[in-house]
This record gives sequence, C-alpha cells and structure tokens, in this order.
Amino acid sequence: MTDTTAPRGFTGWHMLATMLTFFAIVVGANVYLSVEAIRTWTGLVVDKSQQAGLDFNDKVQRAERQAALGWTSTLDYTSGQLRFTLNDRAGAPIKTSGVIARITRPLGDSQDQTIDLPASADGAFDAPVTLSAGAWNIVVVAGDTSEGAYERRDRIVVP
Repeated sequence: MTDTTAPRGFTGWHMLATMLTFFAIVVGANVYLSVEAIRTWTGLVVDKSQQAGLDFNDKVQRAERQAALGWTSTLDYTSGQLRFTLNDRAGAPIKTSGVIARITRPLGDSQDQTIDLPASADGAFDAPVTLSAGAWNIVVVAGDTSEGAYERRDRIVVP
C-alpha cells in the first residue's frame, strides 16, 4: 500500500496563528511598559511649573551675580552625614539664615525628603541623613545671603 497523503505546507491557519502571536507579544510588551511607567513615576517634575518658568531668568541672573563674586560651595555625603559649605572669594564662610536640602531620586518620589542643615561651629552646614544605595539628586538652598538665595544642585551615587 502506498501513502498518498502529501505533507501539509504553510496554510492560512499557520499565518493567522503567526500574526496573532506577533500582535499579542507587541500589545503585551506595550501594556507592561505602560504599567511600569505609570507605577514608578508620577510625571511631576516641578511644583507650580508656570511660576518656576517665570522665575527661571531671575535664578540665572542671581547665579551669574554670585559666580562673579567668586563664591564657592561644596557638598559632601559621607557615612550618613550631609555637609554643605558656602564661602566667599577669600574663603570665609558666608552668613545665611538657614540652609535646606531637598533630596530626591531621579525617578519616583517615594524616598524624597527635605532636611534642614543647621550651622556648625566651623561655618559649615551639616545634618545626619541616611540614603540607600543608588543615585540621588540633591538641591541645597541657602536662603537670605547678602546676594539673595544661593542654590546648588548635585547628583550623588551612594554605593
């Protein structure tokens, strides 16, 4: 007896299954990425964005004036201690009414914190703060200097 059945080739059902599998993978990947994006980032970059935009030119002019004065600042995070210094051209500490630090993650806001940095005896400003491993954005604002508020932005990586 001879077998007269020919092997079946690629049929319309195979094409339908291939297309449905392809689009299921694409849609599944899009849904997963969308859910992760929404879950991990609020979308808020800055509070009161219109006012921040209006204040931008003032901040640039203030920074240029302070740079011309020769002010220098440092920001260090070591062993659970955040330390900020602000000195004039001669290296003397600049008097200010207070210093705050806004510490945020580049993505997400669940670990954001704002801390006061009180003045120490040597003219620096420091406070204990615990940061977990990873990247952190730190914005330090020294209010009420003789030239207005001084702002320093840094990104640090905690091992």
